[in-house]
This record gives sequence, structure tokens and C-alpha cells, in this order.
Amino acid sequence: MPNRANLAGFRDEIMRQEVSSGLGHVRVRPRQVERFGDVTAMVTRITHLPSVKAVEPILVLPGAIKKDGHLVVLGVTGVNASACEHPYERTLGADLTPGDDHGVLLGERLAKNLDAKVGDEVNLQVLLSTRPRLVLDDEGVGNYTLTVRGLVGFAALDSLFVNWGFLASETGDDRSASALLVWARNDNVNVARQIASAVEHDFPDAAGESCHSGKRSGWPSRGRWSIGQRSFSLTNRRAVLIPPRLKPCWTVLMKSSVKELLF
Repeated sequence: MPNRANLAGFRDEIMRQEVSSGLGHVRVRPRQVERFGDVTAMVTRITHLPSVKAVEPILVLPGAIKKDGHLVVLGVTGVNASACEHPYERTLGADLTPGDDHGVLLGERLAKNLDAKVGDEVNLQVLLSTRPRLVLDDEGVGNYTLTVRGLVGFAALDSLFVNWGFLASETGDDRSASALLVWARNDNVNVARQIASAVEHDFPDAAGESCHSGKRSGWPSRGRWSIGQRSFSLTNRRAVLIPPRLKPCWTVLMKSSVKELLF
């Protein structure tokens, strides 16, 4: 029979999983721009804070995944395969490995909607730039055939993950990140807040938010991310015209601010 103690325990477990297999204790994002240009110095400095266990940069770009006749528009998240913590919980198959530019992890529900399983190939398109890149002649869109390495669950049921190094290098800035996820050495709320404050002190252009601030963040799912009582859509911001040759997959994608989507 449900009681106050059981509900409290359930809430604590959900929060624990949201931290350990989610967005960490603290999220660090740019205050003004859409993403950090080079996070090397930030990662090094934050990692050396006494109460920090791990720091992982992530890069999120608008994209679409297709398999056979199934198409889903979503956020493509690049994660550091060599990091000791990840914003997901793998439930089947293998994890991404460093240097694997051809692997992808799918959320369980996303995989079901695509009728995809471990070992299958999927087609991924990523909006790398809001304008055509004349030097590369790729019209700002990357097209890739990837192999499903594994499936992930919990808060990432509708998500897609690739290697951060691969995704960042495709943008032309191989150390860029939309945010840094920080895991503390313990779950003390004051420790998380101290980390956030220390980050903002050392990096005035960055905003630190602890997981105890009342917001609960979710991963992109079918073009929507939910944050507490607010939700943002990948189709509610400024228009980005997709080249005619891509119209079988996209006609127009309204590109949201990654900063608003994540937080």
C-alpha cells in the first residue's frame, strides 16, 4: 500500500537515476551563445574541483533519423565515449567506443518506432550549420549511415547518441559543446550548488544549474523536450530552409535554440 515513506523512497530513486543515468548533478551552459567553442579549459578546471567526480561535454544538433519507411525528427546528442559517466542507461547491446564514427545508440522507444534493432543500419541527417558551407559544399547538412550498437532506457527512451568527437568535428569545431554535464562525488544538494557557483565564478559567460533547482530535464523525443511544466518543440523557433534534394526527408525544419531545449 502506498504511503508517504514509500513515495519518498520512490521519488529519491527517480532523482538518483535521473542524476546517475541522466544529466548529472550540475549542467553548465553558455549564457548568451548557443554553444561553447572550445571546452578544453573548462573541462580541465571543473574536473579539478575537489567535489567533482566527472565532467562530460555534450553537443546537441537538430537531426532526423530514417529506417525503411520510418522517419523521426529529433535532437542528435554527441557524448564522450571515453567518459566514466554517461547521460543514459544502456539496456541492450554494446556502448559507443572512442573513435567509433559509425555507431549510434537508440532509445528503446525510438528503436521500436523505427523498427530498428542492434546491428541494423539507419540513415541519419544532421543540421550542422544554419547556412550552406560553401567550402565544404555540403549545404550545412550531414548525411550518415550508422550502425545501431546498443539501446538505452530510462530518461533516454526517445533519444539518439553518437560520439561527441565525431559530431563536433563534422561542425568544423571539434571541441565545441552545447553543455557540460557534471557529476559530484556525493548527492548532497549543497555540494551541487557549490559546484554551480564555482563554475559561474571561474567562467562568467557560463551558467551553472544544479539538479536540485526544481527543474527536471528530459532528452529530445520526437522533436520535443520537456522541462518541468514547460516544453519546447524543434518546430517552434526560426525557420531553416532545407535544400530541395533533402525534401523527401525534410521540407522545412524550425531550428530551436539548443540552450532553451536543454534547459
